[in-house]
Amino acid sequence: MQLLKSICLLWLPVIPTAQRHITFFTKADAAQVQELSDTNWLSKVNHNTDFMHSNEVKNIFIEDDFVPWEEIDKRVRRKVMAYDDNLMMVKVQFDKGGIGTVHQHSNSQISLVESGRFEIEINGFKKTLKSGDAFYIPPNVMHGAVCLEPGTLIDVFSPMREEFIEKINYKTS
Repeated sequence: MQLLKSICLLWLPVIPTAQRHITFFTKADAAQVQELSDTNWLSKVNHNTDFMHSNEVKNIFIEDDFVPWEEIDKRVRRKVMAYDDNLMMVKVQFDKGGIGTVHQHSNSQISLVESGRFEIEINGFKKTLKSGDAFYIPPNVMHGAVCLEPGTLIDVFSPMREEFIEKINYKTS
């Protein structure tokens, strides 16, 4: 929990004051965490990856090998790693020259350049980012990416992108 708070506090200076809506835990979350700590919580885990269509705690470990790629075009593919109604993590892999077309959506987005080098455009401003760099996109702001060196972006959306889950067909372990 302390690590989560530290990560969120690290991002607060980047997020416009009007958009700072960070909730760490509700009383219901705390009760669920207490229940899990009082029992053999691992026995409650459903090891399938088809859990993500609900808010129930069924799976806390997502194994990359069991999450399928969705081909966006011949140079870009993505996989939805995990989501609930409020949050979604997506891995997007680019070949050199791959393009994330300039677009906008109503979701907040924070992205990490896991590997490679990208020209990121946000609201008409462009910057080249490399592995380890990150960027924030407020809701309804035009943005896109061009891959300069093969790499991967880790995108986090709040709330989740409903249009991404329509094509998901998870394998199970």
